[in-house]
Amino acid sequence: MTTRTDRIPVPHIRRFVGWTATTAAILAGLAGCGGGGDSGGAPPVLKAEGAYSGTTSRGYDIGVLVLEDDTVWAYYSVGSLIYGFVHGAGASANNAFSVSNIRDYYFPTVTTYSGSASGSYVPGVSVQGTLQYAGQTPMTFSATAAAVVGYNYDQPATPSAIAGAYSGTVGPTGETASVTIGASGALSAVTSSGCSFTGMAAPRASGKNVYDVAITFGPNPCLLANATVTGIGVITQPTSGVTQLLAAVVDPGRSVGLAFVGTR
Repeated sequence: MTTRTDRIPVPHIRRFVGWTATTAAILAGLAGCGGGGDSGGAPPVLKAEGAYSGTTSRGYDIGVLVLEDDTVWAYYSVGSLIYGFVHGAGASANNAFSVSNIRDYYFPTVTTYSGSASGSYVPGVSVQGTLQYAGQTPMTFSATAAAVVGYNYDQPATPSAIAGAYSGTVGPTGETASVTIGASGALSAVTSSGCSFTGMAAPRASGKNVYDVAITFGPNPCLLANATVTGIGVITQPTSGVTQLLAAVVDPGRSVGLAFVGTR
């Protein structure tokens, strides 16, 4: 899915070399339901689960993914250049959502910003709201499920769909990387700087089209030497005949976020 997001923390953005990607689908937002009730019981609560694509008031494309537990992952880009991603644990009910602990991982300056988000949604259709960072002008965003291209959130993820060899770029370092994922989900990779890492990419238990990713880095020159990070990955088809892996991970303290975009 293609996303436009406005850069929230920094009003004046400068381009940087590296980190290019065919920004495909990744905005998850609204769709799932709460538990069903019997006749006469309370109606199910429709949460903000799903995938959405849209834009921000600062001219970014955005891709937003809201998981079944209201965890939010969203990337923002200008054209094919990804500037960073956002992560946070939220809450949604009755067409309103909030995320009190947003972290924004801004690649150009390798800076992590803290903030919050709130807004409204139509389950499985659209999401819109405001992002707020301390000392900065709020940024608004709007996204729809209909704008998502090459990705179906409701199609169950499978080990075979993600298996393969990918070539791409790591943010925020701008390194190129080769990532191989086996039939069991075992992952191994090496970057152009010589950083190596291993891990797993397994279909999420929710049964949606999302993979849980866990990675352990090797020693220097890795940015997070010997550390273990966790996050998510999705497989998209931005254009015919092209399969893209988009993954984002954060360290346990959520102080550093890394992403990979590659194709096979």
